[in-house]
Amino acid sequence: MPPKTFLFLYGAQKSGTSWLSKNLLKTDQIYNAGVKEWRFWETYFGSDHDRVKGITKVKRRIQSDFDRGAIGKARQFEKRLKMQQDPDAFLQVSSGVVTTSSSYQVLADLTPNTGTVLNQSQLHSMSLLVQELGLKPKALYLLRDPLQRSISQLSMIIHNDLRENFRVYSRPGTPEYLRETDHLVKNNLYGITMESRSDVIIK
Repeated sequence: MPPKTFLFLYGAQKSGTSWLSKNLLKTDQIYNAGVKEWRFWETYFGSDHDRVKGITKVKRRIQSDFDRGAIGKARQFEKRLKMQQDPDAFLQVSSGVVTTSSSYQVLADLTPNTGTVLNQSQLHSMSLLVQELGLKPKALYLLRDPLQRSISQLSMIIHNDLRENFRVYSRPGTPEYLRETDHLVKNNLYGITMESRSDVIIK
């Protein structure tokens, strides 16, 4: 019986990885341990300091999401935290779910930037590790028109900046909060001058 697949989905931010991931996960053959973007390979191959730094960052994000009422996102980051705290155990368990399943054919890490934050040697080590787990590694790299991708990324950055830099008075997580933040973004996205984190000024 041929080995099942470990899918690495790569691509730049806003290249369509979220759309593809959502559609792939609609099938009953792909397992991702309940987390779209694992984001732990860089700490897996990093030093102890890198791992502690990564874990601390995730803990802060979890607290931030709980504070603003984004419970669903906080739960996702709690799963990611467990991955980073014991990555070897996570890989053993998640690969075991797929290799012993009668329906799952693919274990998928759908983290777009994995192919850019790791070097060639580390990517090769990832491939060997996956094969040791009894899976066949397969990489899928998404490409998008550079100008369209950049515009989409910039729009997302500005959208996030507006949510962070303008005061919203409703309680986080309520319908009123969502309506207020959406109204804020729609009325200010093109009506103000602001400097985004990518150092581009929008007027």
